Amino acid sequence: MAYNIHVVILNTHRNALFEVVEQVVWYNANGGIWTNTSDTRTLTINGSGTSGALRFRNPKNGEEFFVPLGIDSDVRWCDLVMDLGPGDTAMKIEPQYYDSSGIYVNARESHLPKATKRSSKGTEVNVVYTDEDPVKKEYQVSIAISG
Repeated sequence: MAYNIHVVILNTHRNALFEVVEQVVWYNANGGIWTNTSDTRTLTINGSGTSGALRFRNPKNGEEFFVPLGIDSDVRWCDLVMDLGPGDTAMKIEPQYYDSSGIYVNARESHLPKATKRSSKGTEVNVVYTDEDPVKKEYQVSIAISG
């Protein structure tokens, strides 16, 4: 049975609306897919031990951040990486959560239900699992962008 992580993005940034410019899925556990409706993005992954991620960009100033979401050992997790540099794509960052020498492995294994960070430009991002049903493998996530 697949896991579904439903993501709602709340973008209240005063200077610009951040856009999703990349979405990826890690290939473990037979990978998964992203689907989109008008107000929700859904990550469907085929087993524990994998994840997906969204990379956001401010079209006015080029500011970018990265939000990975996934299931590890049958427990949900999330993280945030702010202040991305040139070439820091989701495809480049996502494997670092699974490489034993990767700098983000601890974030995945910590199974955090929420993450909040502020960028060097003052953008604050809050990622929160707002509802979860591990038996049905259904999860709700809110990503709030402000600044």
